[in-house]
Amino acid sequence: MGAAPLLEEIQSAQLKKDIASWFYVPSWERTCTFDEVNISALKHKKILIFSDKSNLMLSTINWLQVNAIDFEIVENPLKKEELLKLFENLNKNNKLPYHIIYFTYPEYYSDPKEYFSHIMYLLQSIGEVYWDKSITISFISQNIQKIIGHEQVKAENSLLIGPCKVINKEIENINCKLIDVETNIVSSTHADLFTQIISDVMSPSGPSHVAYRGDYR
Repeated sequence: MGAAPLLEEIQSAQLKKDIASWFYVPSWERTCTFDEVNISALKHKKILIFSDKSNLMLSTINWLQVNAIDFEIVENPLKKEELLKLFENLNKNNKLPYHIIYFTYPEYYSDPKEYFSHIMYLLQSIGEVYWDKSITISFISQNIQKIIGHEQVKAENSLLIGPCKVINKEIENINCKLIDVETNIVSSTHADLFTQIISDVMSPSGPSHVAYRGDYR
């Protein structure tokens, strides 16, 4: 094969001896926000919402009602058997949603492992039913990572990052998104924010991890 590829391989191995090259630090890029939501397109797509009863969730529900969008609400937490039964019943009644919006609330769980297990059970239940169908599931979380520096990070919410990355690579027909917002959201910003979130949720493309901080996406 020649000496050049072998030399490159040796040089690469030598570089990896430096511990500073073993890791990477995630960085964020500011992007444009969406101008508007295609309401007419949403009217033909069922939405399933896992509720955390937050102000942001309530604002989103109100927007969906005003625009006559078909949705159902699930009060969490549900056990593994209950989650699978939920999706089996929806499938049986031809009511499987095209989109799931999951407002996260790990404070319901005293043990982070229990919260992580619940997320995995949810994804497994979806995989059982959607093996021949497409779906987008968007987790709406708060302060997963420090982006502008002053956030009070909720470490337990970071448990969502791994499953979202894995599911996108392992199951082609499941599109998993993670949308991170600030904890201290001023009530006056809700209208613009949940409209942007819905646009992100309904977008068939775009990044799998999005964060909103202030007026920026």
